[in-house]
Amino acid sequence: MKKLLIAILATVLGLCIFATLVFLLIPASQIRAVLEWAIEETLERDVSIGTLQLDRGLSTTVIIRDVQIANAEWSDTGPLAEIGTASVSVNLPAVLFAGPAIEAVSIRDAILRAEIDISGQTNWAVEADTGSADDTVGLLPAIADVTLENIKASYTVRADSGAELLHEAVVRRGSGSFGINDQAIFDAQGRYFDAPLSISFEADAADDASDDGRAYRFKADISGALDASITGVSELATELPPLTFDVTGPTLAVLNPFIPTPLPETPPFSVSGNLSVAEQIYEIVDLRGAIGDSDIAGNLKIDLSKARPAMEGDLKSSSLDFDDLAGLIGAEPDPTETANTQQKEAAKDQPLFPDEPLPVAELRRADLKLSFKASSVSSPLAQVESIEAVLTLEEGRLLLKPLALGVSSGRVFGEIAVNAREDTPSADLDLLIEDVLLQEFFAQSDFAQEMGGTISGKIYLLGVGSSLADMAATARGDGHLVLRNGEVSALLLEGAGVDIAEALGVLVGGDTSVPMSCAVAAFAAAEGIVELKRGVASTRDSNVIAKGRVNLQAQTLGLQLEARAKDFSLLDLDVPVYVEGPLVAPAVSVGGGDPLPLFEKGDTSTGTCPALIESVRELAPGQPR
Repeated sequence: MKKLLIAILATVLGLCIFATLVFLLIPASQIRAVLEWAIEETLERDVSIGTLQLDRGLSTTVIIRDVQIANAEWSDTGPLAEIGTASVSVNLPAVLFAGPAIEAVSIRDAILRAEIDISGQTNWAVEADTGSADDTVGLLPAIADVTLENIKASYTVRADSGAELLHEAVVRRGSGSFGINDQAIFDAQGRYFDAPLSISFEADAADDASDDGRAYRFKADISGALDASITGVSELATELPPLTFDVTGPTLAVLNPFIPTPLPETPPFSVSGNLSVAEQIYEIVDLRGAIGDSDIAGNLKIDLSKARPAMEGDLKSSSLDFDDLAGLIGAEPDPTETANTQQKEAAKDQPLFPDEPLPVAELRRADLKLSFKASSVSSPLAQVESIEAVLTLEEGRLLLKPLALGVSSGRVFGEIAVNAREDTPSADLDLLIEDVLLQEFFAQSDFAQEMGGTISGKIYLLGVGSSLADMAATARGDGHLVLRNGEVSALLLEGAGVDIAEALGVLVGGDTSVPMSCAVAAFAAAEGIVELKRGVASTRDSNVIAKGRVNLQAQTLGLQLEARAKDFSLLDLDVPVYVEGPLVAPAVSVGGGDPLPLFEKGDTSTGTCPALIESVRELAPGQPR
């Protein structure tokens, strides 16, 4: 793209000068035809120039209007480039004496449409674009005055489903100069992502970098929709020198037009590092900074030489706030922590399962392989202690494997996959839970000291849909959970109500815990309905059994629990306890309804812990079927 822009500008400027000198007395209409032909030969595209005006004199101005440069044959978005008006003022005596010749350049009302098709082919690629960096060095002469007005640039990525990504940057007005003997200065104001944007560029005078290799220093500052500072030191013969950058923005997604691999919505970020380029390979080293309340560091490499852009790298976080990853599933970060204004507003009405469509087009446009490690994690849902994962994106399929989480001194590991290759994406989750300590899991609660035991289990779920909400509504699969040598806080049971504790055959007193030799749960999901196939908890006084279902589409819960005394007891009342209502705030009630059977008909199990554990493993193994 960079070489294309240079080629367009250099061709127009050079041929305008050539036309002015050679065809000074030839009618403008003939000069226009020659100019069209010359640009077509250079860019390998059809070119049309509506009108050409030539104001002759020692300072000659060439004005062209209604210019169109054809797009690639496969594109249907309109011309690759359109220019309403462009003018070049040339000092003819300076040309004769090989001095700075171009007094002014002005471009107004222009549109540039950059585009990538589903195969990764770009609409700006031309044969000349494969040349070496030195091919373009020195083509651009010094320009005393540059004016840009109403310049629009869009970047579109096609997907096989017809979806596209469109980002547009608009330069409302810009002016500056690019001198040989004077410092180069350029300032512009515009809009980007519907927010104001200001750009300033400063560089040493070109003659400061002579053949002895003296440094040529430049700096670009951007503020508004994102804030960035980019500095470099180079020789003029270098295509792109190593750069040092600092970038701050409201979300990583604002960088998507500049980075070929997809970036999710995130809380505000600030990162810095060093960038080097060689043979279409971009390397970012010593990357460091923060995303939301999480720190980030590592190295990245972006390879644009392949048929599909590819990124690989190694990232680490010494302190990860789990909600900073919410954008990966279309959710908003915690509005009470680091979040931009739009995210805080959206979080007010955020559903339990986000209904934001998955970024299918982004997932299809590039490949990715990243390793990630977080040595400390802050999570509101559980005591997550660490995360290690490898994220691979290949031809639209995103795979998180291996995935290992340290949770409450135990482990949760397995894989998560999102398949965006089909018109309707799907996702599956395959997790194994090992020895999660219940006491640590509830560490932030008032009754943590009266909780005990370890949780293990296996879960497999598959959902299809354009959002997480759709996938939850179509979820199918099964799984089981097992609690061994457990204890349940009496305070927790008392908090649920004395009537409920008595109905479940549990004697509650003081702040002691209630021993639970084991508890098991087996569930199966189909079309978003998760049914509890078996739920049994063996306490000191009774077996508590449970049946019910969760409707993930309606986001409601219906659960019935009853106690069966191990010995005769006045507390063996067969009074059911109901937990019903919205998932986020279910209501608890006692009494009414039909009693539950302890086991399914035909089950000869004695109800001992080993038998219960084996039964739920067989009933719901938590494996793909």
